[in-house]
Amino acid sequence: MKKLPFIFLLFFISTIFLNCSKNGKNTPIVKPPVMQNVYVSGVDGQNAVYWKNGVETFLSTEPSAANSVFVSDSDIYVGGSLYNGTVSVAAIWKNGTPSPLSNRPGAVNSAFVSNSDVYFAGNDGRLDTATIWKNEVPAFLSNDYSTAYSIYVSGSNVYVAGSIATAPIETAAIWENGIYTSLSANQSRAYAVFVSGTDVYVVGIVNDGTNFHATIWKNGVPSSLSSNHSNAYSVFVSGADVYVSGYVDDGTTTVQTIWKNGVPTSLSKNFLGFNSIFVSGTDVYVAGTANVGTNDVATVWKNGVPTSLANSGNTSSATSIFVK
Repeated sequence: MKKLPFIFLLFFISTIFLNCSKNGKNTPIVKPPVMQNVYVSGVDGQNAVYWKNGVETFLSTEPSAANSVFVSDSDIYVGGSLYNGTVSVAAIWKNGTPSPLSNRPGAVNSAFVSNSDVYFAGNDGRLDTATIWKNEVPAFLSNDYSTAYSIYVSGSNVYVAGSIATAPIETAAIWENGIYTSLSANQSRAYAVFVSGTDVYVVGIVNDGTNFHATIWKNGVPSSLSSNHSNAYSVFVSGADVYVSGYVDDGTTTVQTIWKNGVPTSLSKNFLGFNSIFVSGTDVYVAGTANVGTNDVATVWKNGVPTSLANSGNTSSATSIFVK
C-alpha cells in the first residue's frame, strides 16, 4: 500500500479537525459534580446513632445519645452520652468505637477537629460543669453550675458557647481560650458559636422579662431575630451570608425558621426541633425532628425539602449535621 504524501496527510487531518469543530463535535468534557456525603447524629429509640447519606448506624445497644458529629478526612467523630451501668457519662465514638470520657454524669454536646487535635465540649460532674476535652484530656471552664453547648476552633483560639448559673439566674456565656465573658445580664443561653475571619458569631436566647427571643451576637453585640417568643439553636457562616436555624412561636404553634442575614423564612409547623444547620455551596441543610403521623422522626431538610431518616417505628431525633 502506498503512503500518502506528507503534505496531503496534514491537509487531510486539518480538514477533518475543522469539519468536527464546525459540527460542534469537539464538545469539551464536563466533569461530573463532586458527590457530597451528609452525616447526621441523633437518637433512635434509646440508642445513639448516626446516618451517612440516610443509612443508619447504631453506636450502642445501651441507653445513649449522639449529640454532635464531625468528619475529618475519613474519620467520623461523634459526641454524646453513654450509660455505664450506673449513670450516663460523657462519651465519644471514633469510627463507631466508644470511649467514655468520665465516670461522672455528663454529656458531650459538640465536636470539632483542627489539624490533628480533637476537641469536645459538654458538661461533666455532679454540678454539671462546663468542660472541654482536647484529645480526651478534660479542662473545666467554671466552678459554677454551667454547660458548654458548642465549640469552634480557629487557628490557635478555642471558642466555647454555653451558659453559667450565678445567683439568681442562668446567663449566656462565651469562653475564648478558657477566659469567660458574659453575653447578657438577663436570663439567657448561648447554644452555638461560629468563627469567620475575625468575627465571632453566637446564637441563643435572651429573656426580655416577658418572653425568650432568638438572638445572635456578633463580636459580643446582640441582635434580636424575632419579636415573638423564639429560639436560635445553630449558626453557620458561608461567605458574607449568616444562617441561623431555630423556631418562632406565631401565637398558635411553633414554626421552624431559618434566618439568612436576619431575614426569616418559615418552613413548616409539623416539627419538634430544628437543631443544626450546615451550608455547602448553594445548599442549606438542617437537621431536627418532625412529627410524622403519630411519631416523632429524625429529619433532614435540604433547601427546605424534608427527608425522614429513621423508619424503626421508635421516636427519633436528629441532633447535628455535617456535610463533606
